[in-house]
Amino acid sequence: VVTMLDALQHPDLADFIAIDPQRTFALVNKYHATLQVEDPAADWAKAPDRYTAMGKRYDKVSLNRPYAIDINVLAVHPSNQKGFATSQPTGSELFQLWRSAAAQTSRVCFYSESSIHEHDWENLPYAMAWQSHVKKEGDNWIIDTPNTVMIDLDRDARRFRMDGQPWFCAEKGSVLVPPGQHTLSVTRRSTSIMDTSSLQTHLLSLTGELLGSARVSRGLEVEYTSPTRCLLLFNKFPYRTYLDGQSLKLPVIRGDDGYTVLAPPGQHRLRVVSETPAAFFVEFTSVIMASLIVLFGLASSGLLAVLFLFVVLKRRLRILLRRWKQIRHTRRHGKRKTHL
Repeated sequence: VVTMLDALQHPDLADFIAIDPQRTFALVNKYHATLQVEDPAADWAKAPDRYTAMGKRYDKVSLNRPYAIDINVLAVHPSNQKGFATSQPTGSELFQLWRSAAAQTSRVCFYSESSIHEHDWENLPYAMAWQSHVKKEGDNWIIDTPNTVMIDLDRDARRFRMDGQPWFCAEKGSVLVPPGQHTLSVTRRSTSIMDTSSLQTHLLSLTGELLGSARVSRGLEVEYTSPTRCLLLFNKFPYRTYLDGQSLKLPVIRGDDGYTVLAPPGQHRLRVVSETPAAFFVEFTSVIMASLIVLFGLASSGLLAVLFLFVVLKRRLRILLRRWKQIRHTRRHGKRKTHL
């Protein structure tokens, strides 16, 4: 990434900090880098539509890769500036900054992660999906979106079907939905003892556009498109990877949430095989054994409960019989004494 102040809008910057925009563009194309454009500090207090003017200027620049816009989120509004309620962009102003920049290019950067308020980070993903529409019909969700989105459902959701087919691009009730109109069906968490969901490979997130997905033997196939390198996060380690049907060893990074595959730019079909047949057999056997252990525990607990009830009832029955014999004995001796 090559960061450059907007010297097209402010030519004086070329003299102040030695920026040559045309030579910078040439170097960016030569080394296949990404140009990140930042407006100077003097413009940070202006309205969000400043990025619309920036986009018109840089649309005329011939770049091999889409450029990115850098939005600075700091305390930029003085107390006497009219029209802004807070010194730092937040809420609607922050969302409008992103929307204005995102309308010009598909890549937007925020500076900085630590300066943006926590409540803005929580609401920003929903503002980014403003063009998507969701409607619930019975147990189904009808989703129409121009970009890949993630729909959050409750944690009880376990299995999903997209347009009638099993769907494994999900994590803990959050489902990735590709562009277009789709029907998402949800199956709630079952009470079955034998749960084989841990054996399945899931796509948890990606940095590009998700175009489709299908389950394959011991893995998952994902179709994606991305103007730059695409990062795809899976829940299981990719033992083998195939790109467009050809075996290709791709870099893999292990993280706290799973395993990230670094895939090349463009539109491709990535097939991930998570386990060898032997490893799958061992894991499947482990699930079966764990289920059998649970069944054995339930059966043992049930048998102990039955034995406990049997012992308690037997003792109670003995006590009742003993008392009944005492009562009969008392009645018999009482009649004899009365007769004498």
